Amino acid sequence: MTPKLFHRPPPAGDTERPVPRWAMRLAHVLPLLLLPACLWRLPFAVHFEMGQVQAGGMPAHWLSVPYVLGLSVLTEVIAILTIGLVRGWGEVAPA
Repeated sequence: MTPKLFHRPPPAGDTERPVPRWAMRLAHVLPLLLLPACLWRLPFAVHFEMGQVQAGGMPAHWLSVPYVLGLSVLTEVIAILTIGLVRGWGEVAPA
């Protein structure tokens, strides 16, 4: 009996043509690949400079917190929406 090392992605039978396995895996991994960049951005929202020297200063908290949080959330939402490109609703939504 051979051990199963990789989880097999669910079949995408709702598309007109079969989706390549690499495209399905990449669409599911993409949000995880972008997560470190989103988490790295969050300390800047509370003005933690992480060793950088800022000559011009930082913007006010009321501006930087919503901007950085919104940018991080928007990045992750767009990454999650890439799953729709390999699913059936990726063929329906543009029309």
